[in-house]
Amino acid sequence: MSGRRRPGLARRLVPVAVVVAAAGLGFLLARALPSRAEVASWAEGRALPDLSAVDAPLRAAAAEAGVDPDLLRGLVAAESSGNPRARSGAGAVGLTQLLPSTAAEQARPLGLDPDRLDLEDPATNLRLGARYLRRLLAQFDGEEAFAVAAYNAGAEPVKRWRLRAPDASAAEVIRREAYVETRNHVDRVLRYRDAFKGRAR
Repeated sequence: MSGRRRPGLARRLVPVAVVVAAAGLGFLLARALPSRAEVASWAEGRALPDLSAVDAPLRAAAAEAGVDPDLLRGLVAAESSGNPRARSGAGAVGLTQLLPSTAAEQARPLGLDPDRLDLEDPATNLRLGARYLRRLLAQFDGEEAFAVAAYNAGAEPVKRWRLRAPDASAAEVIRREAYVETRNHVDRVLRYRDAFKGRAR
């Protein structure tokens, strides 16, 4: 009868729904990452996020902090696509997607007032983001994959991941231990970095 429940049918439909949802998630994650073909096209100057409007303050911030400008470009491309007014649901702001609390921590050593920061100002945001990136690079022995992972997930999780696989390379630690979001973010930043380097040749 049409009014009677059919538990057998419900049990059969649940695995199907799970498979469909997993397939959809896999598709979204795959599209979140640039393909190697896209990276090759970037190296030829096509399809890379246009950071030309912030190139001068980006170079200055990278030089001041002592970080690779192409790594900083990769970070900006992945974090905000070069939009100085970008804001995340978590409250991160600007080109390098800094939380106000993180920005305030970086401000004093740069002679900036932590209570009067304009994080939508490209020069200010880039100086603060570059300094934070430099701090993470120093904390993780210059290993860019770990520094970018810590920029995304925080330093403490990255320390735990390293302890779980002390003999593995940074790439292997990130692949095996990191959160999916962080793993994808590191891959994206480093691919952008390589594409910017390739374009400069």
